[in-house]
Amino acid sequence: MSHSRSFSMDGVDGTASAESPVPVRVLVVEDNTDSAEALVLLLRMLGNEVEVATDGVSGLQAAETHRPEVVLLDIGLPEMNGYEVARRLRSDPRCRQLLIIGLSGYAADADRKRSFSAGFDEHCAKPIDFQELDRLLARATPAPSTPAQPDGAASTAAD
Repeated sequence: MSHSRSFSMDGVDGTASAESPVPVRVLVVEDNTDSAEALVLLLRMLGNEVEVATDGVSGLQAAETHRPEVVLLDIGLPEMNGYEVARRLRSDPRCRQLLIIGLSGYAADADRKRSFSAGFDEHCAKPIDFQELDRLLARATPAPSTPAQPDGAASTAAD
């Protein structure tokens, strides 16, 4: 069975760029169900592993268990907003290399500056543009996988 990464979105050629061939683990933290579902569908079509959280607290918990390389984080979350989630993620040494992308209905310079001071790497206006998302995902570095040793094989300093 052949898997194609080509699709069409509103008349836009949705062919994935050659820049993002390696799937990454993505955490979507978004309280709007429709927005979250659309992002998840798009990200999975591109071959990424995706988890979803609908508020800041569950987003932090999902980051702990899912260990994403990218977090798409709504800024206007209920109870704990995206700024606080980003600050908490950045305070965890295990999460400092995350690519944290803020999603907001506001994209003025002041909004962007506030995002960057909270620890976001990028600030994108909603709805996020497909090509912009693809470009940003290409910046993510997948976690290195440790190759399994064959049964009975041992690594030695002489190797």
